Amino acid sequence: MKLCSVEGCEKPAKTRGMCSGHYCRLMLGKPVDATPLGRCYKGIPVEERFWPRVDKSGDCWLWTGPIFDGYGRIKIGRELNYVHRLSYEWANGPVPDGLLVDHKCHNRACVRPDHMQAVTHELNQQNRSREGTGVSGLRGVTWQKSRQQWRIRTYHNGKRLDGGYFDTLEEAGAAIVAWRNQLKTNNLADRVADPAA
Repeated sequence: MKLCSVEGCEKPAKTRGMCSGHYCRLMLGKPVDATPLGRCYKGIPVEERFWPRVDKSGDCWLWTGPIFDGYGRIKIGRELNYVHRLSYEWANGPVPDGLLVDHKCHNRACVRPDHMQAVTHELNQQNRSREGTGVSGLRGVTWQKSRQQWRIRTYHNGKRLDGGYFDTLEEAGAAIVAWRNQLKTNNLADRVADPAA
């Protein structure tokens, strides 16, 4: 068993060659030395533990802490919480009863509040990334190499629907939006709006 790399610590190494307590200190910007650890996060507000674990260098603000099934989580007390939901609530207030926090950007690790929206379960299912954005940048529009055309596809009432093929991305983009309007389904998140616009 490999031990913590901090001199004088005899606990097992977990992350970056350190025990969980010393790694926690590193993440909080505290001195990483052999003084008694105590409880690393005790008394530290969750937001002070949260934001150092967020990479804001791209359009999406990516969670760099623990990820489970694509979603970031953080422990508050004895409970694991989804970080995208916390970020949304800090910016917008509590999520109304019966609604879920949905990623408009289709990136589960994103915690940028303006990339999220509160939606019903039905709208959340319609906005799932399985519709794909791929090289098109549009939800539900994919390039079909074998046909050299753009294909549109959506999900409605739990069923996958194929909407046909188009020669240009513009035609396919207009068609997918018109088709969703016809189905009375979710067109809210075809692209994440540029916050600078």
